[in-house]
Amino acid sequence: METISIEIVNPKAINLLRDMEDLKVIKILNSKPIINRESIEDLRGSVTKEEAAEFNDYLKKSKDEWERNI
Repeated sequence: METISIEIVNPKAINLLRDMEDLKVIKILNSKPIINRESIEDLRGSVTKEEAAEFNDYLKKSKDEWERNI
C-alpha cells in the first residue's frame, strides 16, 4: 500500500473521498475535523460584544492606514 498526503481545494472533494472510503477503495487516515455550520454555531458567543466592537475598530483603523496618501 502507498500512503499519500493531499490538500483539499474544493470542499466537495471531501464527500467524494468519503464515498470512496465507503466503497473500500481508500482509507482516510488522520482526518482533521471539518468546520461546518454546526461547529460554527458552537463558537457563537465565544467573543463578547465589547471584544467584537474593539476588533472592528481595530480593523477600521488598519484599513484607513492603507488608504492614506504617503
